[in-house]
Amino acid sequence: MEKRVIFRDRQELQAADLTNLGEFTKTALDHIVKDGIQDQSGWVEFSIVKTGTAEVTVKPGRIYTGGQVYVSESDIVFDLLSELPAVNKKWVAIVAWGSEVETDTQPRDFLIDATTGATEPQAVPMQRLRRANINTIVGIEAAQPTKPLVPSGNVLLGWVLLNPTDVESISIENKTKLPQVARNALRLDELEEWRAIIGARVDSLAAEIAKLWEAIKQSGSKHLLQSLAIDVALLKEFTELEEGHSDYDADRFLDDLESEVEDVNYLARTEEGCRFANEAENETSIQLFNPINPDVSISGQGVLIPKYKEVKRFHVGPFNEELSISQYQFATHDCVQKTISRKRIRYGETLTVCTNVSWWRTGRYDPVENVFHKDGQTWEVVGGNPQARHSFVRLRRFWYDEYEETYWEHIVNKYTIDGQQIAQTFLNAQDGWITSIGLYFTRKGGTGNVEVLLTEVDDNGIPNVKKTIQRVTLNVEDIQVSADGTVETKVPIPHTFVSAGERYAIVLITGGDHYVAMALGTQYAQGTFFYTVDGAYQQGTFNKDMMFSLYYAEFERTRYVVDLQAMSLSGGITDIDIMAPMVIPQSCSLVFEVQVNGVWRPLEEVTSGNTVLFGLPPLLPFRAVFNGTTTVQPGLGLADSVLRYFRPRTTFKHISVDYNLRSPADTIKVVCLLENYYEDNHDFDCVIRINGGGQESEIAADAIIDRELEPPIDARSPDHKKIERTFVFEDLGGAESVRIVMNGSTTSALDTFHVGWRVHLAFTG
Repeated sequence: MEKRVIFRDRQELQAADLTNLGEFTKTALDHIVKDGIQDQSGWVEFSIVKTGTAEVTVKPGRIYTGGQVYVSESDIVFDLLSELPAVNKKWVAIVAWGSEVETDTQPRDFLIDATTGATEPQAVPMQRLRRANINTIVGIEAAQPTKPLVPSGNVLLGWVLLNPTDVESISIENKTKLPQVARNALRLDELEEWRAIIGARVDSLAAEIAKLWEAIKQSGSKHLLQSLAIDVALLKEFTELEEGHSDYDADRFLDDLESEVEDVNYLARTEEGCRFANEAENETSIQLFNPINPDVSISGQGVLIPKYKEVKRFHVGPFNEELSISQYQFATHDCVQKTISRKRIRYGETLTVCTNVSWWRTGRYDPVENVFHKDGQTWEVVGGNPQARHSFVRLRRFWYDEYEETYWEHIVNKYTIDGQQIAQTFLNAQDGWITSIGLYFTRKGGTGNVEVLLTEVDDNGIPNVKKTIQRVTLNVEDIQVSADGTVETKVPIPHTFVSAGERYAIVLITGGDHYVAMALGTQYAQGTFFYTVDGAYQQGTFNKDMMFSLYYAEFERTRYVVDLQAMSLSGGITDIDIMAPMVIPQSCSLVFEVQVNGVWRPLEEVTSGNTVLFGLPPLLPFRAVFNGTTTVQPGLGLADSVLRYFRPRTTFKHISVDYNLRSPADTIKVVCLLENYYEDNHDFDCVIRINGGGQESEIAADAIIDRELEPPIDARSPDHKKIERTFVFEDLGGAESVRIVMNGSTTSALDTFHVGWRVHLAFTG
């Protein structure tokens, strides 16, 4: 203690001496708290519990602020019924602050006459209390409510989240909780133990870094390393170019541009490498085993999701005024409706991973076009780099490609709509499938249907009808009206997926004299009302919003199993190729399974290096397993899906196009990269045709040179090698063009190899 009161025998005792007993002690304790424990704000022991539907109770505790300790000694009850939000949610902060009050009032006698000893009683407080006051700070209601600001001087104890019916959740604010010395000591002990283990290793890093620096300095100057890097980058494309070469070219077999696929003798497949063509295959769309399956719902656009019930999740209101759509300019609006992006799953014995898969990342190819191409579909040319939104996984016997955006512009529907246009944007709070849009009209004209569009918005938050994701027509006779905007016109739409945290827009285009109900702009802070002038949106209107409601799908279960049409192929199946529009939110999964020997297995399972198709099953029961939540499930597009299953041949023949040489060549070398090549089971040869000659003029190699490289990415066994095989053709007498023919064979359709790339080099002299 910094100060003490001194008492002596037979010494006069004054009231100030007794007061100082407490003051000196208080001051010393304040200094201890401020200097050694906490000089800012914190709390201990408080807890917040739900004690009723809309009632919370704060249990006793203490707050520390500015070195002073304040106490709350009894339960504090808050009835939040009047604060419950009308539609959405709101946050309530529980805060505390300190104040000094005088309490414990008691009667005491006061001397009024020192001569007579007369006294007079008075009621006076006998205790000065540092009280912790507890109260609430209520936030603003919103679909995604923000927490209210806590003024300085208040200590935050916790948060209460309210929904329209009750207290949804309570969370304690541990950031402001005062740490205890004993717990800090335990944490320090743990840190010291960690330091003892790792410290020596960290301390030795300085010496190791010094050694590395010396090694780098001895390896050459920075300028030399940079020059070497530039040279290597320039020469990467031209590997194996010996002195005297006059021409060269390469094919990585990512497409058929350099393959003579129209030749009647052509018998190969280019799919990230040159592979064995199919001996037998079936191609169909994915179809339900039971077309009237009661557990699924299929939209008019052929998108399947599990069976659901419709719930209203979102509403903007109440009514404030009406707005005439016809007051805005009549125009022709060019619209583009995007479609659900494709995903592709390939699974099977022939899908050995090829070295050239890395070529997708070079930017020289459009991987979306090559990976997701489907005959007969029109692909919209888009700006930017499609590979930035395309991701792929290449595992042993399992390839997975996906376009990371839910809706894409590669396959679109274009149309024009005439009329006046208005739009309302909104922020979608969580993943889900919108099933209906509720609109509110106060008056309607005698004619004029309303085109209702659900669109994405641009980066600046403006609706974009060229990024429409759903469109329906509301017939004029189906429009319901009410002068006060209380009657809803419910517009069903094909179930449409919307992503959490993204903004979308409801766009209305009509030539009719219709009036929509509007709400005050202060009622909904997460969207903006737009209208068009001269075919372009004006700055959004911030003092009003269009009234609307959104209905979403709600599912009964989190897991659904949907049986699909079985696959059947005489002679057996080795590979399955699925390409379909799919929506798989982050919290969900969509797994395809096949049944082999009575056991259902997912299309990604590889055991002992083989797929479940290793036994060449001729019949495969097929199903899809949907895993999600009660609010969101995956979606599968049946209408535009492609299901292929096949078995490869045991021989292949690849014939190249004619390569015209820049100058006549006497010698030609053809270098082929063979992956998963097993000499005992496989055979591979190469011949050439020069100057337009046919099959009868094929020339065999004068020399064949093999060089074994590092193992393939997913070799079946140590016997399966990665071979660089060079074929040398000499004394050609001035070849002006060359066509390359590769022949391969295998002993079994279950054990195939592929050609990763082929390079040819031409020499003169």
